[in-house]
Amino acid sequence: MINNVVLTGKVIELPKMRETPTGIRYANVLLEVMRPFRNSNGDFDSDRISVTLWKGIADTANDVCKIGDLLGIKGRIQSYSV
Repeated sequence: MINNVVLTGKVIELPKMRETPTGIRYANVLLEVMRPFRNSNGDFDSDRISVTLWKGIADTANDVCKIGDLLGIKGRIQSYSV
């Protein structure tokens, strides 16, 4: 099976840099992704999706992303229990 996703959305929370115990840097970014259809009121709804970026991509996002920037991401979906 293939687990592949492409998201394009606006940055609504700046990247939060972290590091694993083995020293690998990663960042969490919150994106607002608009739905491609209107609701019953005629408005477009949106979803807020937390995205984890790894290594060099995390460093770059931390340096250049601002709130309101449009960000395109290609990756995979992973869920977990908290």
